[in-house]
Amino acid sequence: MALSAAVLATGRLKTWPKGVGRREYGFIAFIAASDLALGSLLYVYSVSLVGIALTVILTSLSPLLTQILSKALGKESPSLRDFAGGLLIVAAVILAVAL
Repeated sequence: MALSAAVLATGRLKTWPKGVGRREYGFIAFIAASDLALGSLLYVYSVSLVGIALTVILTSLSPLLTQILSKALGKESPSLRDFAGGLLIVAAVILAVAL
């Protein structure tokens, strides 16, 4: 939602791909809103199911998993420094939760 507001505020909507009509804009808005709602519901469910500590640890794995997935798909070439950063984030969260 914040990205949509930023696009509208900066006037970048003019650079949106040509041929996208109201129906497509509506579909994109629906997907964005449902993604936000579904993600929030899953987060709340995970907190209630496994507790906040484990949920935070698993959520903090996202940067590392994203780098691994991008490397596996060949879309990006994360460096060793990127992987080390992801590991440090995970280690810091685990350490913070464990103390």
